[in-house]
Amino acid sequence: MYREPTMNPAVNAYQRRRLPLVLLAGFVASFSLAFAATPPSVLPGFRFVKENPVDGSQTLLGHVPTAVATSTLVSHAAPAEPMRINVVLPLQPGVDDFIRRLYDPESPIFHQFLTPQQFCEQFGPSPADSEQVKRFLASHGLVAESQPGCTYVLRVTGSVSSVEGAFNLRINHYKRPDGTVFFAPDAVPTIHATVAAKIRGVVGLDNLPRYHARSHPAPVGLYPLFGTGPNGCIAPADIATAYNLKGIPSTGAGQTVALFELAGYDPKDIAAFEDYFHLPHVPLENIAIDGFNPSDPTKYNAEDALDIEMLVSFSPKISKILVYEAPSNSSSVLNLYYRIATDNLAKVISISWGSTENYTGSDDIGVNQYILQQMAAQGQAVFVAAGDCGAYDDAASACTSVTLAVDEPAAEPYVTGVGISKLAVNAANGVWQSETASTQGGGGISSYETIPFYQAGMISTASLGSTTMRNVPDVVLTSDNSNTGFAVYVNGGWNSLGGSSATAPIWAAFAALVNQGRAAAGQTPLGFMNPALYAIARGTNYTNDFHDTVGGNNGFYPAVPGYDCATGLGSFNGLNLYNDLVAPTSPAVLGARLSGTGFQMSFVGPGGKTYAVLSSTNLALAVARWATNATGTFTGSTQTFTNAAPTGLRQFYRIKSP
Repeated sequence: MYREPTMNPAVNAYQRRRLPLVLLAGFVASFSLAFAATPPSVLPGFRFVKENPVDGSQTLLGHVPTAVATSTLVSHAAPAEPMRINVVLPLQPGVDDFIRRLYDPESPIFHQFLTPQQFCEQFGPSPADSEQVKRFLASHGLVAESQPGCTYVLRVTGSVSSVEGAFNLRINHYKRPDGTVFFAPDAVPTIHATVAAKIRGVVGLDNLPRYHARSHPAPVGLYPLFGTGPNGCIAPADIATAYNLKGIPSTGAGQTVALFELAGYDPKDIAAFEDYFHLPHVPLENIAIDGFNPSDPTKYNAEDALDIEMLVSFSPKISKILVYEAPSNSSSVLNLYYRIATDNLAKVISISWGSTENYTGSDDIGVNQYILQQMAAQGQAVFVAAGDCGAYDDAASACTSVTLAVDEPAAEPYVTGVGISKLAVNAANGVWQSETASTQGGGGISSYETIPFYQAGMISTASLGSTTMRNVPDVVLTSDNSNTGFAVYVNGGWNSLGGSSATAPIWAAFAALVNQGRAAAGQTPLGFMNPALYAIARGTNYTNDFHDTVGGNNGFYPAVPGYDCATGLGSFNGLNLYNDLVAPTSPAVLGARLSGTGFQMSFVGPGGKTYAVLSSTNLALAVARWATNATGTFTGSTQTFTNAAPTGLRQFYRIKSP
């Protein structure tokens, strides 16, 4: 059952004692952010099951990798061979609606972010359901590891024969055309009727790599008037000048950013980059998942170095970069997502790894989305590289496909998909001059995700986008490999790298700057950025805050005025967008509590605008008939309203700005 979260533990305590005063802190903004009613952000139920009418069992679709069909059977896996899998339990209904209201400035729960435990208690499985699934697994010789608190992702160990018996399939070894050998199931899992409704998916039935790095080598010296770094490559100052970042007062101080990585890096490379560009040495903390060894030089990859160096370049004083590292199989990828969410240490996450939706499969897409929903509910912003194969991103690792497709996880509805563009700057001063679509820019229409609430009403006919399915990307920056490469220090020397692997961490660094600015103004972190970005695009500040990239295409989708699948909303005009995301543009309630015999509410609003604090004992009463308790002018920083608490009545409060 859906349960409305309260604003803070203090209010929770009063409600448990059943005092007569029930508090609702809401507001009426001076301009509405209205979201059209849309379908859920995933296909109905997103369970992908097929029911057996004879015995009531359910078959979980999508669990057999596409590689099985093109590979040769080698042998049946040894029955006693150990396996580690994840069994994912379904979330309760209402998550999509909760997130929509969480990011609606007119909602009473606006930016009232949850903790991991609160999310799981509100939307996770019941203890009875969890225990039933664990008993089912145990009856087949599978052991669910002990995990503290509430969880919907069970870590399960057992033998091949135990897995086969529980899910009615066979685990085989297969050989791909390139000679690599992997294990995978020969059929989709079929689950006994008694627990069929209690299991969403089984992850780890194969060991194929799921994601690939999105960084690519780029030529050097082809754009000498733009790149001022080593070998004519792009330096941090070049991007800061071109995109109007130099006037931003924030440096990332006090912020923690997480990187999702499936490889390692050499710390000496990062230090060399920082020293060359006179940047601070940002603390790095490795968090290894599923036995990954960060110190193994054979695991070093240019992707990790690129991600870290871009973060350091544009948020040079962030408190820490958490580098989460895991193997690239499906189970470890899920564990990596889940660890970032349950740690909840970073409010900004960057992911430069991905794969085509069709290669990833509906099973992984569905369970990954659960965790991305949790991150959005916790106020974590996730930026994901949208791919570099243009509109035809249907190949596992190389741009060889002729099928329209988009990247996972960039196409997930609760991430900001970051694509690439082609930038030209003023030769005299290096500032932004023009920007067009890149034929390499990943973008298009999801085959799985329906259109999210923030994109509704934004898709034009000219864009060739979809009004029913998720469109990708959301935003872009320059990183076309044909003429721009970022200076990256890796493997002991300078390299030129480009692609959406560079643009995603730059946008993540920008989000860290925004969160620092918001913290200084007494506001919450911005959280999932898309609702705010699309709200700006709907308003009069769109062309002030964004470079609406028009011209060119990504191989199929044209770059047209407004949103399009080649360049999203466009690239940022850094300082302008920063100011609008940091400065409150509408009233926001930061907290409310009972204090002695009175009620105290803290709030923030756009500096210079007037406000009124209204109250009523009837929530359904027209706002015009609510009583006025106080009036004043917003300062742009945190303000407080205090009022005596009436007895025996339910009292509701609003902040109204004319």
